[in-house]
Amino acid sequence: MTKIVVLGNDYCPYCRKVVNYFKDNNIPLEYVDTESPEGANQRKELSKKHNWNTIPMIFVNDEFVGGCNDFFAKLQKGSIKL
Repeated sequence: MTKIVVLGNDYCPYCRKVVNYFKDNNIPLEYVDTESPEGANQRKELSKKHNWNTIPMIFVNDEFVGGCNDFFAKLQKGSIKL
């Protein structure tokens, strides 16, 4: 089974778009709220590691695929298998 992790927050429209895609397609995901202290620390760490400053941060099978636009572009090209 594909492991999906999304770091984001509830007021980000791009985060909601990605999360809704997974929910609408019945694809389970782990959602990390970057507004929580633990989520904020995780985002800080992963942002530094991947040189990425925005949310959402989307991981498929522990591989960083980028943000909202990156995710949907890779999905459309078929370079992400869910």
